[in-house]
Amino acid sequence: MKNIFLFLTICFFCLIQNNIYSQSDNSRFEKAVYYYESGDYQIAIPYFSKYILQYPHDPIAYKLRGNCYLEIGLNSKAIQDYQFALKIKPSSDLLFNLGSAYEKEGKTDSSIYYFHRFNAMEPNRSDGFVRLSLLFMYNFPVLGDSAVYYAQKAVSVEPEKVANLNYLAMAYYSKNQYTNALETSQTGLLKDSCFSPLNRTAGISSFFLKDYSSAIYYFERAYLYSPTDYSLLDYKIQSLLLSNTAKEKYTFRSDTRISLTGVSSETLKKVIASQTAKKSTFSYKNQLQKLNSSPLTMSLDEYIMLYIGFAQQNSGLPDKEKTIEISSETSLIKELESIQLKLSNNPVDFPLYLKLAEVYLDLGSYEKYFENRFKYFGFIESIKATGDGLSAATAYIINDKNHEEEIMNSLGFQIQSQLAKKQKNQYYDVLSGKDSIGKDVTIYFNLDMPIHQQTKKVK
Repeated sequence: MKNIFLFLTICFFCLIQNNIYSQSDNSRFEKAVYYYESGDYQIAIPYFSKYILQYPHDPIAYKLRGNCYLEIGLNSKAIQDYQFALKIKPSSDLLFNLGSAYEKEGKTDSSIYYFHRFNAMEPNRSDGFVRLSLLFMYNFPVLGDSAVYYAQKAVSVEPEKVANLNYLAMAYYSKNQYTNALETSQTGLLKDSCFSPLNRTAGISSFFLKDYSSAIYYFERAYLYSPTDYSLLDYKIQSLLLSNTAKEKYTFRSDTRISLTGVSSETLKKVIASQTAKKSTFSYKNQLQKLNSSPLTMSLDEYIMLYIGFAQQNSGLPDKEKTIEISSETSLIKELESIQLKLSNNPVDFPLYLKLAEVYLDLGSYEKYFENRFKYFGFIESIKATGDGLSAATAYIINDKNHEEEIMNSLGFQIQSQLAKKQKNQYYDVLSGKDSIGKDVTIYFNLDMPIHQQTKKVK
């Protein structure tokens, strides 16, 4: 009898203990899910890990921990978890997640493989086809037909999704098929005229078709529905600048960048002579007056002639200390006044307009924000339109060495070294660095105007 009682007592305590462990494990999993859904991925991971030690064959735990790893950039660990989960219980979601993880890891071939497997399991979902289109669009631009093909598949599978039409339009313009891109965008806008990405794509397509008034219209509508996306205003500015510029004043190079007619490193002396002539239509005084009164009507050629004209003034160029950074502790109004004072001394020191725009944005003055950002782009885009910087003959024209870094940043280049050079009685700064994918670049800047100003100061 005692033995039976002892046995029952042991069983009772075992049941209680198992129930406690079970509740503990469930509580641990619930906490992990809570932190996961709250976006606290680093906190969720240890809870998932402890749970997996107790339940090593739960595919959901592996999948969710993999999602956490993916969110914090530990792509290889995410892949490992997804692979474990896939072995336990295959699912299309895991195949999609593996495609995403391999893409983030930079293993494009593996990413394509898993998105193909996803599509085989989910032939009526467009997600996988969209991702394949984007992979080919950005990683294999020479295979643009594949980008179009998969975007078309996405549209055919889920035609009610206007986003799919936007991806198809993007695939078209990545192949320079701007008419197809515009028509596809317009088809999507007939279904949903408020979809900002479609308006944006229609604007870009119109821009490259040189229909700048339509481009401005689409960019304005895109901004209307995405008012926090200020890049849309930059697109509008680019369109306005070209709309203001006579067609004979510029051309598009093979890389789709703009080139001003007759203004280059090789022709700089002639340009200065024409700009300083008594009857010049580009007199510095007139251009400065226009910058102050109606900058949004100025053309690219007017901005570059104003930039060049300032270097010919007796006041010369400012010393470096006049364009130093402003302390972040300065109040917005004082910062505004400080920048305006500097611009009164040097109205073509264009990086200051970008700072001024940001101050106006903080003050809630969106019109002034746009106006000063327009001035910034007017100057920097006109400078970039004086050449491609790849040789002395096509060097970018600058009137201040301090502007080199701003232009390099605008081009997406990182500076590593600098070399002064003289060639055929002209002076150059040769900057070497890396582009956004790590490729070596060498960019030439014409220093004739800065050197001339330094000479004047010495005299």
